[in-house]
Amino acid sequence: MKGDLHTLKKVCFYASKVMLVGEIVLAAMILVSVAFGIGSFLSDSVQDQLNVWTETITGDPAMTAPLFIQLMVLLVLGFLTVAIVRRLMNSIQKEHSPFVDSNVQLLKAMSWCYLAGAVVMPAIQIVSGGEISAVLFLFFGSLLISVVMYCLALVFRYGAILQTDADHTL
Repeated sequence: MKGDLHTLKKVCFYASKVMLVGEIVLAAMILVSVAFGIGSFLSDSVQDQLNVWTETITGDPAMTAPLFIQLMVLLVLGFLTVAIVRRLMNSIQKEHSPFVDSNVQLLKAMSWCYLAGAVVMPAIQIVSGGEISAVLFLFFGSLLISVVMYCLALVFRYGAILQTDADHTL
């Protein structure tokens, strides 16, 4: 049992470093995307380049705004996911047990992020005239992740209660 916790802490130590790199990369991608978005309002050449890029992806240069919004939502959701996972791994690495209330709150926060994604992403797809299959995939996929994260938060909360009882008993 003690070896398993040691292994978990070691894995979390190294994985948190990878998550930090992921956070930096996603933050840079968000900044570059925002710069292009602002640039498209200030420069016709940037707008034309974005329209060419959008036409390459969707076949319709008029889809630049919905595609940009969708990209930003995905990048922000990805950033939040990686940031929460990194904080969770740091907590697991430093605490005496993975079953602490702060980890429960982190898992609930991730659940709420994906629940918001279950609403926002399909709405963007509907507004941009996306196919119903894409709308349903985004909705049910995000909803599934949200429910799984919430259930995991409940498992961690139960584990935290048991951990507290065990700590006080011993």
